[in-house]
Amino acid sequence: MSRIRKQAQTARAVPAIELLVVEDAFTLLMENRQEAYLAKLTAALHDLDQTLHGVPLSVAQLSMAPAAERFARETGRFVAHPLHSLTSQLVQTLALSEKHA
Repeated sequence: MSRIRKQAQTARAVPAIELLVVEDAFTLLMENRQEAYLAKLTAALHDLDQTLHGVPLSVAQLSMAPAAERFARETGRFVAHPLHSLTSQLVQTLALSEKHA
């Protein structure tokens, strides 16, 4: 949340943010049940998409990026995640070109 607030402050924006904790997801991650973890997060994103009708979505943890990407492939909707900002920063810092799959 501090990262989002910092970005918003830099952009002089005051976003309306609603935080959702996906019950038992952390337990699945700690038990190294990766596929169950990704499935639970992807399902939560689908539920949010149905409930919030097109509101921008974002996931906060780097471990959630694969679920956000899966959801994006399934729906065609963009979901922000920490890997996006990291990739952009590395591309800029190292003068790389970004390859899209």
